[in-house]
Amino acid sequence: MPRKANNRTVSLDENTDTISALETADFVGMLCDHLEYEELVEIIKSIPSPYREALHYRYNLEMRPARIARLLNRSVSTVKKQLVRGKKMLINEMTKRGIQR
Repeated sequence: MPRKANNRTVSLDENTDTISALETADFVGMLCDHLEYEELVEIIKSIPSPYREALHYRYNLEMRPARIARLLNRSVSTVKKQLVRGKKMLINEMTKRGIQR
């Protein structure tokens, strides 16, 4: 029996609003609205590799977490956690740089 997508929100911290763990368009749109391309690339490069890889496959290549897990030899749960944590890291880095959401 196929499982329904889990659209729960995850609280990040006092400085950021909640973001949906699975809402690709909203997250990418938010980044593009506030950043120049070069600045976004610099911020992405600043986060640790496992999170950067998961974010790359999810948002650049539009892969689902199950496919990313198989590709990177990680569990689906690990990939989902890395996506949420990676997004949190990106938002925190934006906040450090004074970029408003």
